[in-house]
Amino acid sequence: MMGYKQIYELTKRDLQEKPAWYFPMDESVEDEMSVRPAKIPGDIDNDLQIIVRTTFTTASDKKFIGYIYWNQTDATEYLQPVILTENGPVTFWNGMMPPDEEYLERVRSEIGISAFPIVFESEEFFNLSRICGELRGIEYINGNGDKISVT
Repeated sequence: MMGYKQIYELTKRDLQEKPAWYFPMDESVEDEMSVRPAKIPGDIDNDLQIIVRTTFTTASDKKFIGYIYWNQTDATEYLQPVILTENGPVTFWNGMMPPDEEYLERVRSEIGISAFPIVFESEEFFNLSRICGELRGIEYINGNGDKISVT
């Protein structure tokens, strides 16, 4: 039986073996970053945060596997798309700050210089519908806190 992992420790293999993971939020896990694979429909509870395996395709037709946080909206700040690479996760939601140049260089080297726009499509899993979208860059909330910006 596969136990829990920290969200930042998930690998492509983990997602290939188990397409959906959830944050159990109980005393059986280490902390709020712990995820467990969803195995039955009962694991998918509306009160729990769930990530779902997602395929990402760059503008140059390169494919990656990763995940999104399943949500009823297609806004990047809620889906928080992540591509898993050999060197770790590449995220496309940066929160309250623009990404620094070092991170942007890592994205360029891991994903590709002509990657954007990147389209993504999550998998259907039990009662979770497929979510599709497009990434134009790395998004963040600008300095005023009232608008999403893209790098």
